[in-house]
Amino acid sequence: MIDDTNRLKLADFGLATQVKTVVKNNINSTQLLTISYCAPERVNGLDYGEPYDLWAIGCTLYELSTGDKAFKRDLRKINSVDYDKEAMKDINPLFKELIEGVLVYQPQKRLTINQFCDKLDQVDMNNFSSLDIS
Repeated sequence: MIDDTNRLKLADFGLATQVKTVVKNNINSTQLLTISYCAPERVNGLDYGEPYDLWAIGCTLYELSTGDKAFKRDLRKINSVDYDKEAMKDINPLFKELIEGVLVYQPQKRLTINQFCDKLDQVDMNNFSSLDIS
């Protein structure tokens, strides 16, 4: 979605729930997901929380920066965190660090939301990629 000031906003229509800390994966948890943005813990049926959302943000930023999906709906690639890092060679190094900081197999080793936002503040958004989007 684009707001009145032309800011892009990501939204989840209908599948989002407010999570206090961790979602216990059981019959009451959401069973729908989008494989292209799904973190390893969710693929493997484990409990998940805020780091799961950061993984999805990393997948989205990768796609916006490179023009391609990081894991191409391949569960093996997700579980081995096997994506084309070479495709990010022309993006701003700080933006690349953001993506690499959240596309990490172990949720506790991913950037936290505060670390992510601090690093995002350092990125020059006028010069984050040489990707030709014309």
